[in-house]
Amino acid sequence: MTMDKDEARKLVIGLLRKEHPVDGKEFCSIVKDLRQFQEARTVLGYVPFPSEADPSFIMDLALSEGKAVAIPVCLEERLMGWAAWKPGIELVKTENKTMAPIKPCFIDIELPCLAIVPCIGLDREGYRLGRGGGFYDVFLKSNPGVFSIAMIKSFQLVDFDRSSLDQKLSGFFVEGQDLQEGL
Repeated sequence: MTMDKDEARKLVIGLLRKEHPVDGKEFCSIVKDLRQFQEARTVLGYVPFPSEADPSFIMDLALSEGKAVAIPVCLEERLMGWAAWKPGIELVKTENKTMAPIKPCFIDIELPCLAIVPCIGLDREGYRLGRGGGFYDVFLKSNPGVFSIAMIKSFQLVDFDRSSLDQKLSGFFVEGQDLQEGL
C-alpha cells in the first residue's frame, strides 16, 4: 500500500521510537570494505537524531585514514554547506533542530566522495524519505558524482508517493543484509 509522505513519516517515526536505531558499528564494518569508501577523498556524515543510525564510527575511521570528513549545515533555500568535522567539535542546535558546528569551517567536496545520508525510510528502489525539508534532495541532485548510502531497519522500507524533487540514493543497507544498489 502506497502512503503519502506524511503518513509514512508518522508510521516509521512511531516504530523508531520503540526500537533502537541501526547499529553504527555494524554499518562501519560493512562500509569500510566498500570500494567507494576506500577510494573516497571526502566522507560526508551527520550528527544523528536519537532514532537515526550513528555514522560516527565510519567518520572516525575516515579521519584516521586521512580523508576529509564533514557534516551538513543547512543554509537558505534548501542548500547545504559542509563543515569540517572531528570528534569533540563544539556543536549547537540549529533552527531546523539539526546539530552543526558553532564555528563552521566550510570545505569543498573533493571527488570521489561518499555521503552517508540520514533517513526516516526508503522505498525499495532507494528513494529517501527524509524529514521534509528537501535539503538532501537538492544536494544529491546537484552533486550526481557523490556516492550516497543509508542504513535502515527492515520496517523502514515503506512505499510512499514520491515527488519530482525526490532523489534516489546510490545504495542502501537493510540491517543484517548486503548493499542494495540500483534496484
